[in-house]
Amino acid sequence: MHELFPQHDAAVSDWLGKQGWTVTRRNYNDREIFGWRAEGVRPNITMRITRSVMEDYSPEQLTSILDAYKTGQRLAKAPDKYTVLKRSDAGPPELVQLDAPPQ
Repeated sequence: MHELFPQHDAAVSDWLGKQGWTVTRRNYNDREIFGWRAEGVRPNITMRITRSVMEDYSPEQLTSILDAYKTGQRLAKAPDKYTVLKRSDAGPPELVQLDAPPQ
């Protein structure tokens, strides 16, 4: 569990479990992007969330946002995409799927 965001970590892990994935690895990168990796069940996926979103939203709000964006379906359809929930310029966070990590 992440020491700064243990409730968020648990909520995202539980949410991924409800989608049929078990978190096998966590990556806190440079602590600006947090990642949850699920391997062993196809497709392997990684869900990423920026620190700013973790700071601005409660665990319950976060999982509601993931549901609203149909994130589980999007991860399953494009497991190789770099998927990240990040702050938008205005309004709620946005879920983006890129071919490669941003530079």
